[in-house]
Amino acid sequence: MNASTCTWLKMTRQAGENMQREVQIGPVFLGPGHPTRIIAPLTGSTWDALVDEIDNLHGEPIDLAEWRADMWPDPDELASVCSAVVQRCPVPVLATIRTIDEGGCSALDENAYAHNVRNLAVLAPCVDVEARWPGSAQIVNDAHNDGSTVIISAHNWELTPSPEEITRQLEQMAALDGDIVKVAYRAHSHADADVIMQAGRWAMSHLDVPTICIGMGEAGVATRLAGHEFGLAATFATVGASSAPGQLPAQQVAHTLRGHAHRAH
Repeated sequence: MNASTCTWLKMTRQAGENMQREVQIGPVFLGPGHPTRIIAPLTGSTWDALVDEIDNLHGEPIDLAEWRADMWPDPDELASVCSAVVQRCPVPVLATIRTIDEGGCSALDENAYAHNVRNLAVLAPCVDVEARWPGSAQIVNDAHNDGSTVIISAHNWELTPSPEEITRQLEQMAALDGDIVKVAYRAHSHADADVIMQAGRWAMSHLDVPTICIGMGEAGVATRLAGHEFGLAATFATVGASSAPGQLPAQQVAHTLRGHAHRAH
């Protein structure tokens, strides 16, 4: 870890007042004054598999479910399947089309991606919009017009960038007017995980939107359990299949986060 990174970490540990606003997804609130919310992925590629995953959510300590629409084999069926998932799911649904460039399965070009996200935004209370698209701000605006909350996201499956790069990326993403900013980086060491968690702390006092800063892989597990004191508005945890490396069972994550909250009081 170089000297500039050490200095940045020291400064973020002295973060000031939380500037972030409260965000609502269905009946669930995220942001200041609320615990880190737990999101469980739904990854089934058949309706029977999805039904099993959804029904297994009952009684689990989760707040939201992320339907990975990119894992559904027929893009022409996304709207009808999304409607069925939203109706059956016991918690609000985040609908996500994760593209190949961001670690997902979808090969859609920007126009087709924007069209499909807008179709999902009419049906789901929350959608994910990838920040990498040149027209991402318009996709966010269209989703808002359709009544959906928007998570603006970016993923790096190779490495954790420098602190300066992360804060610059967070600022650029926040400027796209999404409701929540999510970044996920491959963590190769505990030092990488610390940089990611401190970026969450930095965001609390510098950005007006809640953030989700996650380190993927075994070295990044701590970032998934960091809690709201590190600006973690939500985390992803499994009830069955995972959608990214390093995700932990929801029961374990809930237990750890409750411990954080108890110590904070």
